[in-house]
Amino acid sequence: GSGTASLNNNSNSTSINWSINAINLSQGDNVITVTAQDATSNAETDTLIVTYTLLVTDTTIPTGTISINSAANYTNDTGATLSLSATDATGVTGYYLSTTNIAPSASASGWTGVTSTTSYSARITYTLSLGDGLKTLYVWYKDAAGNVSSPANDSITLDTTVPAISNISSSGITYNSATITWITNENSDTQLEYGLTTSY
Repeated sequence: GSGTASLNNNSNSTSINWSINAINLSQGDNVITVTAQDATSNAETDTLIVTYTLLVTDTTIPTGTISINSAANYTNDTGATLSLSATDATGVTGYYLSTTNIAPSASASGWTGVTSTTSYSARITYTLSLGDGLKTLYVWYKDAAGNVSSPANDSITLDTTVPAISNISSSGITYNSATITWITNENSDTQLEYGLTTSY
């Protein structure tokens, strides 16, 4: 802001302490100029730089998502691609990945820092833990004020075991038909090929 404030001295004192309040300062550096003038118009000017920082309290948490292999249900490879996305009015400054749903503090070790942005997105590589089964990943995001988001998560089933075929048999054989049956140890797509040799 800007403006002028005047004070009058009606005393005969040779030393006076002055004060003034309710000055409308702007965010950042403000130049304060004080001019003193006596009864015979002798004047002196002095300048002061006052820095004002507006403190804004940010209590809004970021919001974000995670997707494993573009939201696929299954994979046979421990190498995965994670799609991360988050927004925050102040700026997303980091993310935290975990296989457990235990929320980290903003100062915990394990955060991956990112350049502050109000809209964050990235695709990163990640190695799933060994062992077939359901894999769930959790992610939290934080902002410059230290607010930590609620967890976002996604799951994928790792299956690196090939199906086992057993009890293959034939029945009802005629010149133009036959019934072939077999058993697999898990749900799977199957294909039957036939010919005079195994080189079809």
